[in-house]
Parts: sequence; C-alpha cells; structure tokens
Amino acid sequence: MQVLLWILVAGVFLWAALFWMGVASRRKYYFEPGYGQIHFSETADGGRIALYRYAPGGGRRGTLPVILCHGLAANRFNFDLGEEASLARTLQRAGYDVWALELRGRGGSRSPRKNGPSYYRLPCSFDDYVRLDAPAAVRYVKRETGSSQVHWIGHSMGGMVLYGLLEGDCAREIASGVTVASPGRVLPPLPIHRSPFLSSLFGLLPALHLSFLSRGLVPLIARVHLPRVSRFLNLQNVETRIVQRALCFLTSDVTRGEILQFLRRTSNGDLCSMDGSYSYTENLERIRRPLFLIAGSRDLLATPESVEYVYARISSESKQICVLGKENGQARDYGHGDLVIGRACSDEVFPRILQWLQAVEEDQESAGRSA
Repeated sequence: MQVLLWILVAGVFLWAALFWMGVASRRKYYFEPGYGQIHFSETADGGRIALYRYAPGGGRRGTLPVILCHGLAANRFNFDLGEEASLARTLQRAGYDVWALELRGRGGSRSPRKNGPSYYRLPCSFDDYVRLDAPAAVRYVKRETGSSQVHWIGHSMGGMVLYGLLEGDCAREIASGVTVASPGRVLPPLPIHRSPFLSSLFGLLPALHLSFLSRGLVPLIARVHLPRVSRFLNLQNVETRIVQRALCFLTSDVTRGEILQFLRRTSNGDLCSMDGSYSYTENLERIRRPLFLIAGSRDLLATPESVEYVYARISSESKQICVLGKENGQARDYGHGDLVIGRACSDEVFPRILQWLQAVEEDQESAGRSA
C-alpha cells in the first residue's frame, strides 16, 4: 500500500512538472501567427471545423484560393511557425488567399456534441476527415471567396485526405493538389501493430496526449538526439528554435479514431475505411485531377517508394513527382516534417509549390481562352 502511495505521489509530481514546463515553454517560444481571421464551418454531421485565413497580400497573382491541411498529430501550425518557416505566408505574399484547415479534434474544431462520452461513440477517424471535414472546408472557402474551385495542399495525412477526396464526387471542386510526404499506404511510426496487447491498449485510449508530453519535454527533445525522433524529421535540417516552436505549438493529440483506423490497415499497409468496406489505396486510380507529389530522400514514414507508388497508380494526365535530397541537388537530405519547416524550405520546397500552382492556373486560363 505504501509503495502504491509513493507511486501515486511521484506520478502527481511528474504531471505537475511537465505541466509547468509546458506552460513556461509556450511562453518562451511564443510567436505571432500569420493568419488574420478565424472562420468556422459546420459539417454535415453537426461538427465544426476551424479555418484560419491568410488574406492575399499585394501584387495578387493567385486566382484560386488555397486550402492547407495538416498531418497526423499536427494542427494549423503545420504550415506556419513564423516568418522563417511558413508556407502559408509564402503563398499569401505571392497573392493567394490561403486557408489553413484544422480537422476535428484539434484547436477550434469539434466533433458533434452528444450526450455521454462521445469519443467512444463518435471517434475522429480518417473517414470523417475525407467524407465530412474536407468537403465542408471546400464548400465554405468556395462560398466565401466566390471561387468555383480551390487548390489543396496537404502534408502527410493531409495529403492522404486529398487522395480520398479526389477519389469521390468532390474531385471536380479541386483545381489541383499538392501532397508533401503523403504515402499511399500506412507505415506506422512505431511498431505498435506487432504487439496485440499494445494494439488493444492503444485502441481503448480516447487519445494519445502527445501535445502535453511534447510541451513538457521541449528542453530534452529539442537538444538530445533521440533515435525515434529521426522518424519524424531530419533534425540537422531544422533550426533548433523551429523544433522548439513545433513541440510547443504544432504537436497535437492523436485521436482514438485515428489510432483504430491506422492500426486496422491491411497486412500490406493498404488504408481502408473504418468498416473495411472501402480501400483508399486500391482506388488511387480514380484520381484524375492535376497532382504534384513531393517526397523526402530520408523520410522514414513516407518513403520515396511509398510516394512513387501513388504516382504510378493515379490516372491524372497532369502529374509530377520530386524527391528532395542531396542526390537531386538540395543542400541536405529531407526527412518527414522538415519538408515544410526545414532550413532551406523557402528556397528548395516552397518555390516548387508556387510554380506548380501558377502553371495549373495558366493552363486553365489558356483552356478558357481556347474554348
């Protein structure tokens, strides 16, 4: 009994220490976000998604709005960690109307509110993002901007959401897409699926509270080389202060629905719907919209091979793929997260995305003049 008491006391002190370290870290590494407006849109099931708008700057060139969608365990800050690491601000300066989407379960976005523990009856799953959140975001941005189509840029899972979106009826509302480190198959960051006990345990949790841990452990994670961290980004390719900001603001909890769905993938990694009736991976060939895929040479989550797998199977007439790393002329090899927050993204990654968007819009204008 006394041992249990000491364990309980130690646990309380550890929790308190992590909490206050997290509070101090967020204050120390705070930065001013670039978005100027926050919009909310209701989803078909009564949920709510948040959209953070970066209104276009001077010298407007972009004719279509851009939706940015974050990855797993991330949020709106996936594309904006300050002036030196912000795809959102880069697009804004180029004249684009940019909208950073937060999927349900993060930030200002919410699942439908029901009586009782809704996280058990209504988990936030990948299916929800594809079938509810993404269409709601596209409709809202179109309505607010008066545009008939949008561009979609997704990092990691945000790009996988785009794959699912382009396989359905909403595809005609997407002018083009850019996926950054988005595989066609699911490769979990940790080998949880190999242990039936761990798989069952993680499937019972309402969420993995990564945000609490990452804020509290900022001093350790940002300065000490941890082998598992290399799965998420190449630390040599990211400024320390950007890593610290990411740990404080970008990291989000992983929802129970995400855990269940990604653990229930097939043995070869194919991503299927929660009920198993639909395979997003097997239907990649239904994608026909213009698509630009970007991969990192040292990405251990979305390996170049897994991105090339998508490229080979989609039916788009207009498609491109590039793998960024030393062998292809970049200053450093790119991992997973540093494809959007790396040291040289403003020179090596973002200009490629801008060129793609502008080329798509020029093609549309040429087609319109010819019609």
